[in-house]
Amino acid sequence: MSERGLILLRTHFVDERIAEAARTYAAGGDYDVMIAVDETAGEIDTLGLPKLSLSLDSCVRLGLNVAFEKPLWRCGDYLFYHALALPRRYERIWSIEYDIALNFADPAEFFRVFDRSATEDYLTTFLEEAPAKWHWRRATVRRFPVVYSSGFALVRLSAKAAELLWRRRQLEAAELAKTKLSPAKYWLNDEAFVSSAAADLGLSSADLNAHGEVYTPQTLMRGGVWHPAQLPAPDGKIYHAVRTGSAFLAAVKSYYDFDLDAFFAFADPALPEFAEAALTVLAKRLYRVPDDPAAVFGHKGALGGLERHFSEPRVVAALLRALARRRMRVCIETVQFGRIALAFARTEESDNVALGRSAWQSSTSARARKRSLRRDAEGGNDGDLQAEYGFHTAQQEGPWWAVDLGAEFALRRVRLYNRRGAERRLRLFVIETSPDFMTWTTVYAHEPKDTSLLLKQPIEIGFDPPARARYLRIRLPRVGVLHLVEVEVFRA
Repeated sequence: MSERGLILLRTHFVDERIAEAARTYAAGGDYDVMIAVDETAGEIDTLGLPKLSLSLDSCVRLGLNVAFEKPLWRCGDYLFYHALALPRRYERIWSIEYDIALNFADPAEFFRVFDRSATEDYLTTFLEEAPAKWHWRRATVRRFPVVYSSGFALVRLSAKAAELLWRRRQLEAAELAKTKLSPAKYWLNDEAFVSSAAADLGLSSADLNAHGEVYTPQTLMRGGVWHPAQLPAPDGKIYHAVRTGSAFLAAVKSYYDFDLDAFFAFADPALPEFAEAALTVLAKRLYRVPDDPAAVFGHKGALGGLERHFSEPRVVAALLRALARRRMRVCIETVQFGRIALAFARTEESDNVALGRSAWQSSTSARARKRSLRRDAEGGNDGDLQAEYGFHTAQQEGPWWAVDLGAEFALRRVRLYNRRGAERRLRLFVIETSPDFMTWTTVYAHEPKDTSLLLKQPIEIGFDPPARARYLRIRLPRVGVLHLVEVEVFRA
């Protein structure tokens, strides 16, 4: 290996872990390392490391098509063409995504070993002739006689290959501009284009495993996510996707194959994204599980084995919201009233006796999320605080939403999450309670002149002394529509 190589660390953000990976790859001095960063949304600080900036403008200057959603995510080959425009010529260019982990005693040695022994123009993972049902096959077969697929998280191209592929992309962009074809449907992604075009151009290609097994389907998990703490001792394998912090939480939400115990062991509950990620993964696990504490919490239940995590308040809060999303009323009561032998942390969620309970409303709007009165009303206490609104009545005289708390409680507080952008539609409302859904007592009446409260998120209304009730109702004593994101009712 005589010529100096280039390693492009492909990412859309930079943190200390990414910066440390770049420094590790540069150790030994055989490679220049640059952060190839997607700056379509603005400039990104690379913590003092050399940057290869990619933007829509830079792609257009290189004659590349960007007239579709997320072009730099879809077309990872674009960064190779940017590298060709650098002042220095590199005969070998590597691209490695930020969440690839080279589990070697010396990660930089991985690149040196391949550059000493592998002479192919194109190296990648999962390189094969594309299966008949591959998503990109139909678009690719129109341009190439043989369609190949691959992974594109770790790729090496020779300078010659990058130049030929760049020229092919430019020609296709010019041809596309002369037609009425949809740029989004016509334009191939990186793995389809590079793998198929390389063969069509007569470039030599190989899977990385052709030079010794450096990955397996299990280590390059398609549909999974790793935390660095889960990786074994250096085993000479490539792992993907390996993430920490907010990126770890985002990956767990989007991937389907996940280990709940590992998620709660490595996810940081202090992160703002934790609550939504935990809610998502728990709701996925509870999909089609019966509303039975044994089926959920038993030794062989859907959440069996997670007992050690249930002393964390934010985990319990996410669990109760997940149970509410799946309408598991029996399991919610089991948690709220301590009817199972688990040490649940006491949280506000466990005091929210409206969560997941039966709900009704006076009517449904054409803008309602569900056509059924009951189903739409259930959006008002399903634990989803991210929705634009949980339920939506029609415009009528005295619209209302009500919840059955399941038993009579002493109530100390109600919390209303108002619909953002339409807060003043709640300018006149009352909160009523009832023991039997027939006789109602007004426990709070909002003064229409007090508009400051409506802008708070959430709106909190306390009762002193506590109000006893089984049913609680929010009502507009006028003509209007009622729509809230969520209603929470807390016992004393």
